[in-house]
Amino acid sequence: MKEGFDVVIGNPPYVRVQNLSHEMIDAYKIRWETAWKRVDISALFMEFATKALRPNGVAAFISSNQFLVTEYGEKLRDYFLKKAGFIRMVDFADLPIFDNTLTYVSVFFFGRRPTVEFEYAKGGNLPFEPTSLSWQKIDTARLSGKTWVLGDNLEAALFDKLSKDTKPLGKLAASWADIFTGLDEVLLFDVTDPRVRELENDILMPVLRAQGCHRYIEAEPTKLTIYPYKEINGRTVLLCEDELKRKYPKAYAYLKSHKTALANRRDSRKTMAEKSAWYGLVRFGKKAVFEQTKIVSPGEVRGNEFSIDRSGAAFSCARVFAITETAGVVSLELLLGLLNSKLIEFYLHRRAPLKSGGYYSYSASVLSSVPVKTGRGTGSVEGIVKQIINEKITNPAADTSALEHKIDQQVYALYGLTPEETAIVEGSAK
Repeated sequence: MKEGFDVVIGNPPYVRVQNLSHEMIDAYKIRWETAWKRVDISALFMEFATKALRPNGVAAFISSNQFLVTEYGEKLRDYFLKKAGFIRMVDFADLPIFDNTLTYVSVFFFGRRPTVEFEYAKGGNLPFEPTSLSWQKIDTARLSGKTWVLGDNLEAALFDKLSKDTKPLGKLAASWADIFTGLDEVLLFDVTDPRVRELENDILMPVLRAQGCHRYIEAEPTKLTIYPYKEINGRTVLLCEDELKRKYPKAYAYLKSHKTALANRRDSRKTMAEKSAWYGLVRFGKKAVFEQTKIVSPGEVRGNEFSIDRSGAAFSCARVFAITETAGVVSLELLLGLLNSKLIEFYLHRRAPLKSGGYYSYSASVLSSVPVKTGRGTGSVEGIVKQIINEKITNPAADTSALEHKIDQQVYALYGLTPEETAIVEGSAK
């Protein structure tokens, strides 16, 4: 394409990555530099559009804006900083731009050359009136390949502040995405399921789901799974088939009756039969993590719902995430207070992808990025959290809003927020 186009206009198709073959994904990753991790087809269209333009040409796309914050969008973000550039961007958030579907879209204007700044605006209402937009300049020097936070200068300065004199959660604790059965209808049971009574109790593992996690209330497992694993020298290993049959004949007979379906489950590119583990879980986690006291959260939330789990339960992959303290520097109570504070909710809501219904999609990588303040002044937060937990143990419906307000004030002081910065956080929480 020697000449190129002055203008390219597009609306890339939405294609679920699950509908792409592994061969197609491999081909994309060879051909397109923005194809990374789980492939976003819209990224490839945007890269192609830049290459189809003349040097001074402009492309205009209406497309998903999830690449601005997702892990798989990192290569595209980096591409638009180093090899191409945005000119304007209109964010429509959760406005129903398309009939019969809720997608989070933006209109992107971009060209072949990197830019030092671009204009950004939020589309407020429908019908859309371009003259109603309030534009602000985004300095690309403050962006990186990591999640982009696009807001006014005060908000950008607040995020810069949060990155100073703090440590990312991932340096102090570990975030976990856990078990995935690959066939819930066979391997995951309600605690009242009559099939449970026909299985050996020792092979059943309690499992936390999102509905068992509530803000500050101790988590409660709502499911059970067959867990044919044991701990050897700190490692979680699968029972061999002979040992499974000998120790748990009822569970083995149940699994054997579903062998074909279990063997055909896929772990990425291999079936479970090809992995010689037809009766295991696709993702089995670590028993040592289950047994620890940990912080848990649903994977998709409107507002933060972090709670403590002491049940020793596994947790369902992507539906629940867990955090375990590893560095011996901070307590789980302090982390719980910080994570449930308005400040960290504000932070996460600008780092996590926004999904349908106003839910934010958390992940282990997003949680690991949370800026944690340690040292002086943290003891008061920890003390209030312990008080809330004790009240919730006595009465899960107890109104602890006054205590939570105290935590918010302590956290603002701990992170050194100015009144203007506090107003930004408080305003976003309404």
